[in-house]
Amino acid sequence: MNLLIVDDDIYTVRALVSRVQWKNIGIEKVFTAFNVDKAKEILKGENISIVLTDIEMPGKSGLDLIQWCTEENIKPVSLCLTCHAEFSYAQKAIALGFHDFYVKPINFNELQLKISQIVKEIQVEEKKKIQMQEGKLWKNTRKLAQNKFWHDLILGRLGKNPELIYERAEQCQAQYQFDIQYSLFMIKVKNFWYAKQEWNNYELLEYALMNIATEVLDETLQEGLVAENQCLWLVGSEKQADLWKEQICEYMQTVENILKISLITYKGHPVYGEAISAQRKKLIE
Repeated sequence: MNLLIVDDDIYTVRALVSRVQWKNIGIEKVFTAFNVDKAKEILKGENISIVLTDIEMPGKSGLDLIQWCTEENIKPVSLCLTCHAEFSYAQKAIALGFHDFYVKPINFNELQLKISQIVKEIQVEEKKKIQMQEGKLWKNTRKLAQNKFWHDLILGRLGKNPELIYERAEQCQAQYQFDIQYSLFMIKVKNFWYAKQEWNNYELLEYALMNIATEVLDETLQEGLVAENQCLWLVGSEKQADLWKEQICEYMQTVENILKISLITYKGHPVYGEAISAQRKKLIE
């Protein structure tokens, strides 16, 4: 983690650099600037987590610097230094986003403790962001794996061994059970060739149909939703019969309202998972 000190007084900068045990509190590198322009240059080129800046400097002030950071969407934690203890200074500094306000002469022990606390807070936030990113990545990866499971099941790529199919489902964390029956639905565009001419691009139409499905259908139904051979295929368990009947009707109505396209749905007989691909062939015929 890096920190930037901005002060036109070289003696103050020297004292800050030498009297605070930066390494001990988690600061890897300390950058220094004696004016705002130099500070901006450093902020643009380096990854700065904390800015410790004087308020009163010739030309542009520390307030100008932090206002510029806000405009540039640069978001370091900012601490300000000043020779004035007036409340108006503190009020303006806090309003501009300063984390804290210190009056010179500086109490270095107090400052070191405060920055140590800020470093810990930043580390906690960074850890949360990484966990969130990893969580989203895993969720997206899992969703792709689950969708591929159903795709392969519908096309018969998983074979007809119930145990192997169930094992694959567990690996993908797919909501599949070997001991219940499923119904396969084939959802097609009515007057397909007319719709294709209207859209000029079936892939775009298919994308629109899938997008509406993700908005209307329950997540458990979305998992078994597959686009293949100019059709949408939907696998629904018999345990959820009332849910998918209601939602498929809602989906068809939503498509008609938004895209002005009518859909037609065909339903296969309830079967166990290993026989779903056979139902697909019958529905196509």
